[in-house]
Amino acid sequence: MTAGIASVLAREQFDVVGVAHDGLEVLPLVASCRPDVVVLDLSMPGLDGIACLSRIHAQHPELPVVILTASSAPLAREAALAAGAADFVAKSIDLGQLGPALVRAVAAGRTKRRPAPPRRSPEAAFTQRETVVLASVAKGLSNQQIADALNVSLATVKFHLGNIYRKLGVSNRTAAAQWAARGGQRGGRAA
Repeated sequence: MTAGIASVLAREQFDVVGVAHDGLEVLPLVASCRPDVVVLDLSMPGLDGIACLSRIHAQHPELPVVILTASSAPLAREAALAAGAADFVAKSIDLGQLGPALVRAVAAGRTKRRPAPPRRSPEAAFTQRETVVLASVAKGLSNQQIADALNVSLATVKFHLGNIYRKLGVSNRTAAAQWAARGGQRGGRAA
């Protein structure tokens, strides 16, 4: 698949300056290659795309990242965009959309950047599934609705919520939803 992506990018006049086959390889590669835009697969070994995106933005907040995935699920798209992705391209729909998405991401990075993703401590870095669950909670979905949408058990949703609460240092879904609604900030500032 990497060769196909490189071919698509070459047709769109992009130079591929580095390729990582594992999420843990991405940060060192970004630091050494200094790309204008990064393409991340949502499902990578070692470190998934959302966690990798979070780490990239922690060290390179202005670097646009496009998420590429086999999934076209709306919740996956919402999770990626909520985590700070500049764009989201589903491989199953049309890989030909990758080039235009990168052009848009680079242009956005040079003009009006999307707000930086929430700053989180390393222990608060969410997994891909936790990000989707948190986004669903912020939208007001019940645990059962989340379980149905993700095709998982209610116990699995509760497990993810427990991890989210622990990582955020909160004790309930209302506090987690408020955290998400504030863009990942623990509290507001009064003037």
